[in-house]
Amino acid sequence: MTRRRFTQRERMAIYLAADGKSDLSGLPLEEFHADHVIPFSRGGTTDVLNAQALTPKENCMKSDQYVELRTWQHDFVERWRQSSKDFLLSALPGSGKTIAALTVAKKFLDADVYGRLIVVVPSLNLRDQWKTEAWELFHVSLQSTEFRGTLKTDYQGAVTTYQTVASNALLFRNLCSRQPTMVIFDEIHHAGDQRNWGDAIKSAFEPSISRLCLSGTPFRTDGTPIPFVQYDHEGFCIADMIYDYPRAIRDGVVRVVKFVPHKGQVEYLKDGELVMADVHRDISEEEADNHLRYLINPDNRWVRSFLARAHEELCSLRKDMPEAAGLVLCADADRAVRTANVLKSIIGMMPDIVLSDDEKANSTVSQFRDSQRPWVVAVRQVSEGVDIKRLMILCYLTTTVTELFFRQAVGRIVRNQGTEFDEQAFCFLPEDPRLVHMAEEITRWQDQALKESDEGESPNREMGERSISTVTIINTSEAIPGGAIIEGQTYSEEEAQLIRAIAQQVGISDMKAARARALVLAQAKQAPSNTQSMERSRTPSPEDRANELRVKISRRVGQFSYLTGKTHRDIYKDYFRIDRASQRDMTEEQLRKKLQWIDRQIAQAK
Repeated sequence: MTRRRFTQRERMAIYLAADGKSDLSGLPLEEFHADHVIPFSRGGTTDVLNAQALTPKENCMKSDQYVELRTWQHDFVERWRQSSKDFLLSALPGSGKTIAALTVAKKFLDADVYGRLIVVVPSLNLRDQWKTEAWELFHVSLQSTEFRGTLKTDYQGAVTTYQTVASNALLFRNLCSRQPTMVIFDEIHHAGDQRNWGDAIKSAFEPSISRLCLSGTPFRTDGTPIPFVQYDHEGFCIADMIYDYPRAIRDGVVRVVKFVPHKGQVEYLKDGELVMADVHRDISEEEADNHLRYLINPDNRWVRSFLARAHEELCSLRKDMPEAAGLVLCADADRAVRTANVLKSIIGMMPDIVLSDDEKANSTVSQFRDSQRPWVVAVRQVSEGVDIKRLMILCYLTTTVTELFFRQAVGRIVRNQGTEFDEQAFCFLPEDPRLVHMAEEITRWQDQALKESDEGESPNREMGERSISTVTIINTSEAIPGGAIIEGQTYSEEEAQLIRAIAQQVGISDMKAARARALVLAQAKQAPSNTQSMERSRTPSPEDRANELRVKISRRVGQFSYLTGKTHRDIYKDYFRIDRASQRDMTEEQLRKKLQWIDRQIAQAK
């Protein structure tokens, strides 16, 4: 795949060719961005012949012109305009609901100079992701930490987590009461994870004048309705707009997923008795619970051979797309670390590991997103809301078998990048009857989309984990490919290999090859590429710039202390006589002035 970023040597050439001035305005370039004249997302090459030097602000303003909405996003904007106070958008992962939501939020802010936006998300990683998307795409600055009675003047709103709101409901209620406020609830079903979360968002955001709820998949209530959401008589949410999988495939927005189930045998001691079991689709749910848990133990031969087959597929994909990557979802942190070590022995390097929702994990996810590293192993932190488009293979090694989680997991690999090779993803999974059933449903939706039918989506089905007896695992077989699921039908491994050979030879998808083998091949039809078109600014957000200034001030204070012998406390006291604001509450301009003052003190001390 063509690279997107200019090299350091190319950046230097672009700067020198511009004579240190903006190619757009002629302003001196104290800082500069190497920008594509024809946006990369529109086919522009990453070459000095298609480059210009811009100031960060010019590049940010230019990027706003290239946030082009998809057809469904235009439809959503119109429906939102005509809606009442509350709106629920159910759009599958990878379809662009974040951009759709930020589009209407930007319109809300533009229409009212006093308006404010608050975004509520389930995790720290999503908090940072929303902050970055809002700034880079729409130049909307969101505060994400240090909430007090009012938002800082440099920001147009805030992004926070459900947990933070639950701890400070009255604070956010106060914020909403002070100014006209729009609230976006990302993955709103999380508000039902704990009852106090739902109570908190109801109390906190009742005064807001507009509320937009987002979900990547339909959900139902367990008896405690989530605030601001309507339900039908069976307890399923009623969405004001649904953008489902069939339509997204027809629009060319997502990849088609090929499911590759693997059989396996496991021997274990249960209550002193030896049990020999085959993991396949024709077993009871109780047997499936036990067999699945034992089979995916990282110490088993089955896991090693399963991962080896997945890596072989990834290597094949990386021949055409060097940045293609795989995700392994595990049941818990211990299994994730052990699975990562197994994967290391296969690929010769340690994969990235994401175990918890903290700042370190967020950094790992961001670094992995921007790298070409092949694998990341995670528990739940990469299962929902994380946008890593280069993920093309999913290894499902977790005991969670709820349909909601399975769809969200598959959603990690459906986001396409709009290139000629980026049309199909692969989900490797144990041949557990429940997982196979859900995979068959998804492939039927894919078939429905390709045939342009108008059938509706199947309702949700939830299955919980069950308690099991203490056992000792004796032995497992290697992972045996159970074939492939194509268009809702499971094919044997021999049939799957034949279908794939036909597909590769003719240059069509596995689904079309399956139809050919069944002598019902229709005219091959490629979904049009309609990826989100944008050229992102790389300008740090206001909050990031302020934090960077605080770090610089701290370092300068240390330097000044070393030169003069004055304590840090005394240095801060000296400046407090000039500006009595707390450094934590200072605006970016105040922080810059403070930094300049310290630099002058250092210069005089030298």
